[in-house]
Amino acid sequence: MTSSGEPVRVTPPPRLAGPGIVAGPDSEGRVRIPAIALKRRQWEPFAFATPALVLIAIVIVFPLAYSFYLSFQDFDLSVGPDQL
Repeated sequence: MTSSGEPVRVTPPPRLAGPGIVAGPDSEGRVRIPAIALKRRQWEPFAFATPALVLIAIVIVFPLAYSFYLSFQDFDLSVGPDQL
């Protein structure tokens, strides 16, 4: 309490909403997170999943698609390339 009898209002220190983004309390004491931090939360899972999806594409999808393409080609492995 202050000397006049009023309670002391303590505002919390600003919190970081992300790297370098400070989310401070508004006039009512609520902490607001900037829109950029909300957008970051939307694409972050995709950023972590992308390397795995690329690896799956290289190891599984590409050979599958290429073998499907080769199945339509007229090519005989028992005959050498000179006799085509």
